[in-house]
Amino acid sequence: MVETGLNRINKVLIDNKYIDKSNIETILRGDIISILNNYFEFDKNSLAVNLNIDNNSYKLTINTKINRLKNVGILPNEFN
Repeated sequence: MVETGLNRINKVLIDNKYIDKSNIETILRGDIISILNNYFEFDKNSLAVNLNIDNNSYKLTINTKINRLKNVGILPNEFN
């Protein structure tokens, strides 16, 4: 799922030379909500996604209030 999201972000950033920053932030926000929902109970209204673009350099800042971690079980050995 994360890889699919990264591919989607990459495609948007590479294919669109004139980037509509607010549109990308909206798309990212939806993707990030889907990912965070797997691990946390959080206030979706507090989620802030900011993309800063400067001379072909990108900085993504994500901030939200997490109420509780969800029980995700035990990670396979390759993630430890």
